[in-house]
Amino acid sequence: MPTATRAGMPWHVQLVEYPPPLTGGRADIVQTGSRLGMCTLDDMRKLGLPVGPVLYCATHLLLHIPVEAGTAHRWHVPQTLCRPGSTSCVVTGPETGGGRCHRIWMTPHDSTHGRTSASDLRHRLLVMRSALATGRAA
Repeated sequence: MPTATRAGMPWHVQLVEYPPPLTGGRADIVQTGSRLGMCTLDDMRKLGLPVGPVLYCATHLLLHIPVEAGTAHRWHVPQTLCRPGSTSCVVTGPETGGGRCHRIWMTPHDSTHGRTSASDLRHRLLVMRSALATGRAA
């Protein structure tokens, strides 16, 4: 499970299946692995970039990150998936765990953002992916 506190930046955890209210209406959902996703979101918060609520699936170790509607058709980031409004887990292979999803919503304690910026998320995911691959990420 991703850490609820990292570098002194806690997350509020809600044990519910339904999302906190998303400002601005519909959202597309970026799905990524929990390690890449949490490292990226923590990095974004350190940089002062907008980060909204995140749905974490403990069964599949995935994060679902709401971004602006209309993002899915132009999303091309390795090791991620973006779909219009869907928070269902898309998993492949035997190592992904099976069974029912066990999920929680996490919201940055200091955030007033209804969703994470898709362009900032895309850029920071690519940077963090490279950093993790070369061992430069903390």
